[in-house]
Amino acid sequence: MTSVQSARGDGYAEGIADVVLLSIATYEASVFPLTSDGVSDEEQEARRTVAYRLSAYDGLPRSVRVSAAAALEALDDGADAERACAAVKELSLAIYDYRSGRSLQGDASDSSSG
Repeated sequence: MTSVQSARGDGYAEGIADVVLLSIATYEASVFPLTSDGVSDEEQEARRTVAYRLSAYDGLPRSVRVSAAAALEALDDGADAERACAAVKELSLAIYDYRSGRSLQGDASDSSSG
């Protein structure tokens, strides 16, 4: 039974990590829109809020949370699209590594430690 719960937990964390990546990617699109008037300030702020709230979820693996924080920092700076793109790419790689079991052994979610 414990192994079934563990597998369910990992799948849930993977799903949340995917949603975090999606939310950060939509925030990135609002920070660096294709057209200058493509996104309103209100929409950008809404996308930012969603990205931050999802990234703060305790059930995320630590490596994903750290990469998400770095991506959000780069996006909040808003000055360097290449840096932001690289940070979002690093987040996607952190999620990939977590899914394939290449993340650190101590990379459990914060909620399982307490």
